[in-house]
Amino acid sequence: MKLLMFALVVFGATNIVVYGIILEPLRSLFKRLPLPFKLNLFLTCPTCVGFWAGIAIAYLSRFSTLEILAARNFLDYLFLGIVGSATSFLLQAMVEGLEARRMTDEDLQRGLD
Repeated sequence: MKLLMFALVVFGATNIVVYGIILEPLRSLFKRLPLPFKLNLFLTCPTCVGFWAGIAIAYLSRFSTLEILAARNFLDYLFLGIVGSATSFLLQAMVEGLEARRMTDEDLQRGLD
């Protein structure tokens, strides 16, 4: 249950960073900066943000009363970062699939009218 709660918190945080309107100015700034190694794509990649969000939430959860999951050593942080990345990737793929299906259903509906 704690792992599920952790995964949902990471997915929510990732969506806020990658798609949230409030962070659009920051994403635009990162895209314009001449950063090496495509670091300017960091805030637009759910898999990348999910990894770092997983590590951050694992660290911050030690100060929370929710008792999500607290990491105790380097491997815990690494594992939870990977879980966060995978969760963000899989849930975002599901959301995109549902959105694509909804658009297809709307196109079919328009065709029947």
